[in-house]
Amino acid sequence: YVRQKMSVSSGSDIDTDDDALYTPGWSEYYQDSVFSHDRTASTSSGGDDSPLLQRLLQMAEKIETLERRMSRQSSGNKDLFSQMAEKIELLEGRMDLVEESKKQGSETTANTSDDKSTSANSKEDKNLMKVPEDSYSFVHLCGPLKDPAGFLFGMAVFILQLVLLLTLVLTIVVPDLDTNGALADGSLSSIWPADVEPMVRLAQLVAAVTYALFADESMSDLLTGVMVIPTTMKHAQKGDRIGGLLLSSILRVIQGLAAAVATFFLVFTSTNARDVVLNFAAVNFVSRIDDAAFISAQRGYYLNSNLKQIAVEKIPSRGLPAHIVGKKYPWVTKITVISTAIAMLGGALFVMNQQVSNQFLNTGNFRLVYSGISTGIEKYNGCYRPGDIGHHVDRFLGSRLVYRRKSLSGDSNNMKGAKFGYCKEERRWNLFVADHDDACEVGESSLLAHSSETTDFEIRNTIGDTWFSAQGTPLDLQLITDGVGVSEEGCDAAIGDGRCDEILNIAAYGWDEGDCCAATCVGTECGIKAMQTAFDNVLMHPGNGYPSCKNPEMVSITIVLNEYIPKYSDAFSGFQFQGPPFLTFDCDGINHLMITLPRDGAFVNRAETVKVKDGAFCKLGVRTEISLSYVDYTLYTGVTDRKILSGIANGATIGFHQFQLLRECYAENLSFYTDADSLFSQKPTFQRKVLDLLQSSSLSEYSYSSCNNPYFIERYALAVVLLTAQGDSGSANNAVEIKLREYMEQSQCSWPVVICDGGNVILIDISFEKTSKVFGVTFNGTLAKEIVLFPELKVLIGEGNELGGAIPSEIGQLTDMQEIYLEGNNFSG
Repeated sequence: YVRQKMSVSSGSDIDTDDDALYTPGWSEYYQDSVFSHDRTASTSSGGDDSPLLQRLLQMAEKIETLERRMSRQSSGNKDLFSQMAEKIELLEGRMDLVEESKKQGSETTANTSDDKSTSANSKEDKNLMKVPEDSYSFVHLCGPLKDPAGFLFGMAVFILQLVLLLTLVLTIVVPDLDTNGALADGSLSSIWPADVEPMVRLAQLVAAVTYALFADESMSDLLTGVMVIPTTMKHAQKGDRIGGLLLSSILRVIQGLAAAVATFFLVFTSTNARDVVLNFAAVNFVSRIDDAAFISAQRGYYLNSNLKQIAVEKIPSRGLPAHIVGKKYPWVTKITVISTAIAMLGGALFVMNQQVSNQFLNTGNFRLVYSGISTGIEKYNGCYRPGDIGHHVDRFLGSRLVYRRKSLSGDSNNMKGAKFGYCKEERRWNLFVADHDDACEVGESSLLAHSSETTDFEIRNTIGDTWFSAQGTPLDLQLITDGVGVSEEGCDAAIGDGRCDEILNIAAYGWDEGDCCAATCVGTECGIKAMQTAFDNVLMHPGNGYPSCKNPEMVSITIVLNEYIPKYSDAFSGFQFQGPPFLTFDCDGINHLMITLPRDGAFVNRAETVKVKDGAFCKLGVRTEISLSYVDYTLYTGVTDRKILSGIANGATIGFHQFQLLRECYAENLSFYTDADSLFSQKPTFQRKVLDLLQSSSLSEYSYSSCNNPYFIERYALAVVLLTAQGDSGSANNAVEIKLREYMEQSQCSWPVVICDGGNVILIDISFEKTSKVFGVTFNGTLAKEIVLFPELKVLIGEGNELGGAIPSEIGQLTDMQEIYLEGNNFSG
């Protein structure tokens, strides 16, 4: 067998048999050396050479048998022995070659195996994705119940980043969150500038390109969030924490998108190159907070030691599951980068196009409203429209559209030639009158007003800023850029021309600058033929009035015609014209309503509401030209809330009723202490006289008789007590009333009949000795129940007069009262 195999290996025969010569130690040699060496080599190389080793062992045993037999032969067999030795030597040489060849093959196999192992490890390392080292990985690996500290740490960082980014965006998109002043409307120009300098535009474009080509920190967070999104839940292994991984991915994507949006708005709302760079860096700073938080946790800056252990041991050594977007669909990340870059660059080009175009960011029509001291600027109130598009306008170089005033037919205040323009050299908007459109070439004589210094090219954004006259005096000037007043229809109406324009009858335009209410209208055309209907009927002939008065500062008076007998003729009777009766209503000397009463009595039991100034002194007149005409009417406050008066006019008479309307604040303050109907009644009571005295002296909110006076109730009560105690309210020579008119200009604590403590009356002296000196009369009236309205009254002196009637029972409610002197009077009951 050995001879056959060796013959195959060497190409020659080896003649041996079982009685070959024997040399001691061969078997041991092969067993202890060759076999063991080859076994080791075979094992280390990973091959399977056990059959060959078995054959070598068998060959060694046969050689030993041959040597034993040859040793027993005679010397004659020495030649045979020599031949055998030569063959054995040849066999050993060939075995050495085989062994060497086998050894080289083992090394090659081992090297090949090592190379394959290294390649496999490299491939495995390449395919292995570790958990990102940021604070969001705490959300991934720490459950809210298992490790709440780590989970809340990751969520806190996310909330902090999101709040900062949203704050940056919202203060731009919703400007009133970042200002206390007046704002322009919500147009595009209130979000980003209408125009910027060329260098600023270049910086904006470079920032957009940089963001698109070189992913900054915010883009990195977005990509990381997309890459680690799990694609399936089916193949999840124990410990993968797919739910936490999904949540952390969503948080990264939200933060990345918020940072991208913030970058866009901050860059393109900047008006100088420095702000562009600083805003770009600010977003990157916010985006790096999650990385900084992770590093801080690694270094043990936080008190919770578990955070450091997670950051140092758990997160760096943790691999991501196999089924995530980054492994299964790597092309998704490329699409994310490309789409974000396209969005950023597209948004940049869109904004720049809007800034260059005359169609978008320019303020459209706006209205100038000047209502301050007369300076001549009020002549230029009205609508201003942008000049023709393309009319020598170079937006890129910073030139601006000029706004020209619209001419209105019939507007006596219309002044042609007024213009608004932005002067880039002076950094302000100018209102000027000139034959040209250059706002910088304006002399002092042509300049009417100018804005505060501003780098904002959009005039709507000067709303809320202070405007100045040519001499530098602050002006009460408003620019209104939105609403119906600047529409094409609105611009055809004029403010403050004495004619009520319904489209301008809103608060923003001062209720058409007062044109719609009698108390505020100025001009010769106020209210003329404005009444087309009255008392729920269409008038045959338009009357004078203000049917569209909406100013909330006005109060309502309602006129009700209870009965009406219209008998008249249009024919002449001799030289006297017999015409229809007519109704007039005037307040504070201004006509509020004037209409002709119809023939058919259609106004009977009908009502008409008129708006008047609070506290106005009014007069209602009904005139009848012939006998037998009869009118019965009633006046109410509000919509028939409280009756003011009733009146009748009949025969050829003119019936007039005069009254002063009680101010609403008076009624509100006194309604807790007295009957409301008596307050509004026009009957000549002591209470009504006092109210008229108080109203006539309350010319401002700071006067002693103002509703805002904290001691108003005591002032009212003291005046009522004095008038009631004097008595004889119908006397034309009422000494107390005359004195009270003088006292209305003083504090009640300075009146000679009282003593006050801290503003409250604590003593009232209406004794004969005091009143005879102060008023020169003896009091013979009664003690008014209003005495109860002095909560801190301690002493009441009224002795020696002729006071009568019953002592008011309400006096028992004065808990601070200590002394009362009422002897020598005529009290009863």
